[in-house]
Amino acid sequence: MTRVGLKSWSDHKMFEASQRPLLSRHQFAARMLAYAFAAVILDGLGLAAGAVGYHYLEGLDWLDATLNAAMIMTGNGPAHLPQTPIC
Repeated sequence: MTRVGLKSWSDHKMFEASQRPLLSRHQFAARMLAYAFAAVILDGLGLAAGAVGYHYLEGLDWLDATLNAAMIMTGNGPAHLPQTPIC
């Protein structure tokens, strides 16, 4: 099963096709740096949003709010159980 306009999944232009030569070390390093930068920005925004939510909605201080947000983002669960009522 193929998508409209693409012959196969390998026709996607995000990376080089298997028939094309590899990137130079400099181009590869630049690509990896750009992806690492994007990941840090997205993770930072998620951590900041979580910390703000815990600070204002749960009344935690900033350090504990950031700890809770980091724990949730890594899949460990909250360090402080929520105290706000459900309804």
